[in-house]
Amino acid sequence: MAESKQSDPNQFEPDELVAFPDDIYEDETLSEFVTEARGHIEDAEGALLELENDPYERDLIDRVFRAFHTIKGVAGFLQLEDMVVLAHSAEALLDRFRQTGFACGSEQASHVLEACDAMTSLIGHLAGDPAPKRKQLHDLAARLARVAGELTEDPGADSSATGATAGGAPASAPEPEAEVEEPAPREPEAEAGPPEQPESKPASEAPPKRRRRAKATGPSIQVGTRRLDRLVDMVGELVIAQQMVAQDPHLAKLRNDQFERKLAQVSKITRDLQESSMSLRMVAMKSTIQKMTRLVRDVASRSGKSVEFSATGEDTELDRNVVEAIGDPLVHMIRNSIDHGIEPEEERVRVGKPARGRVELRAYHRSGSIFIEIRDDGRGLKREAILAKAISKGIIPPDSSVEEMADAEILKLIFQPGFSTASTVTEISGRGVGMDVVRRNIEALRGKIDIQSEEGKGSVFTLRLPLTLAIIDGMIVRIGETQFVIPTLTIEQTMRLDEHKRHKLMVEGEMINVRGSLVPIHRLTQDLSVAPQGECQDTTLVQVEANDRRACLAVDEVVGQQQVVIKSLGKALGRTNGLAGGAILGDGRVAMILDIDSLLTALETPLATV
Repeated sequence: MAESKQSDPNQFEPDELVAFPDDIYEDETLSEFVTEARGHIEDAEGALLELENDPYERDLIDRVFRAFHTIKGVAGFLQLEDMVVLAHSAEALLDRFRQTGFACGSEQASHVLEACDAMTSLIGHLAGDPAPKRKQLHDLAARLARVAGELTEDPGADSSATGATAGGAPASAPEPEAEVEEPAPREPEAEAGPPEQPESKPASEAPPKRRRRAKATGPSIQVGTRRLDRLVDMVGELVIAQQMVAQDPHLAKLRNDQFERKLAQVSKITRDLQESSMSLRMVAMKSTIQKMTRLVRDVASRSGKSVEFSATGEDTELDRNVVEAIGDPLVHMIRNSIDHGIEPEEERVRVGKPARGRVELRAYHRSGSIFIEIRDDGRGLKREAILAKAISKGIIPPDSSVEEMADAEILKLIFQPGFSTASTVTEISGRGVGMDVVRRNIEALRGKIDIQSEEGKGSVFTLRLPLTLAIIDGMIVRIGETQFVIPTLTIEQTMRLDEHKRHKLMVEGEMINVRGSLVPIHRLTQDLSVAPQGECQDTTLVQVEANDRRACLAVDEVVGQQQVVIKSLGKALGRTNGLAGGAILGDGRVAMILDIDSLLTALETPLATV
């Protein structure tokens, strides 16, 4: 195992990159190490953020210490010297807090958080990301060593006799480790850590300590995501096959009670299997929320504001692909909440608010969807400022009757490309780049984003997302003998075609009056070049909405609502405007799933009144 020691940063060139041994990528344990190391760093970051509110909490310091200690041990076994040097420096600093009892406050935690960031970049390099610069890495290791050297016990304080420390807080007497046992390293450690201090107080007098409760979990194994996705796909095929069998017209003639009971049992097992396989793709929001906690801390520090962040819903689960995709939109919205929403302390005090701003993130399930709220108690969105900016950029014609525009319609203008009401551009935000991308990314996930805001009191951004991208709730409609699936989230209402409300305009084409607003009518047989195999009546209208565009799709019949498994259309049809994929229905026929956003965009539908 490599020896854990500090090196001279000056021996490296400024542009020299970290290079690991060539044979490391052939090691069978590398993938497991990368996964475990990332988990350790995430846990360490969470503990460090908690330490800022409780800087003397020994359990939290121990958690961070063990994270770097474990990474150092395995990295040494794999001969990853740069990783060992960094982990050893962070571990040594944390051990000084353990030995001396000094407070690990915000300034000290910032040093260790830098080590977490650097370690994340090293772990990413093992997984194929670009290599970090070696000199910067060793500069950080040297700085951590200097900070550790500055933490010395006050010679005038006898901590063993009084239980007090130089930091002025009660000494945390060494107790048995937290109730959760850490896994033992896979190899002998290179060096033993400093000896623990003797017990300074009887157990009955020791300060109360918070303990982490172990969750009742069984043994686990790691499974590659490709294997998992393949399993989910095969179960989806099984569900389709089961529906085809159950709806086969030949079986309907049997009329056998015993057979029907057996078929019902197979159907139940198939549904349970589908639910179980889909649950394997579900991950908790804990990691994402923890990253947002770190983001709030960093952005508030850079903007010179005091911000309190709270989050609920860490255990809320959704599809791992959705979790990965919502990271960037959440980052942008939280940055905006702090930079544009939260006022400086003096301004908040002047208007009667607490000096410290507040940002809240909530995640919860409702009606088969996942909801994520980002709430702040800042300035709120200013209606007049948004209108003035929209008019100046030509988004709204100057002669428009803006007084009649609803607040919801005005607030959605911030999603227009290049839109920003910020008076100055900062390094954090203000360039008008981002909110249009946020909505585009959310809608690409078949989700929606809504805004509520009150000037002077704050804003609430609410994301509604599907739990999974593999299954969709849809309405099956028929045109002649052709069936389509319309995503339920895009449907506002269905109605009979009333000829008295239908209008034919020279430019806009066929329109219908819906509660005082003219909404365009589209006939799928014409717009998607679908040739129905039977007579087409187009007597029912399905009103849909996407990206502030509304339209009514004319169909023959609404067959019903159903969850369908989304199937790719392949390379030949994968980029067809208006189609999001296909679904095999219970009778074996294929129905196209409509992509309402791209369909309406391709048809250049005029904006309808919101």
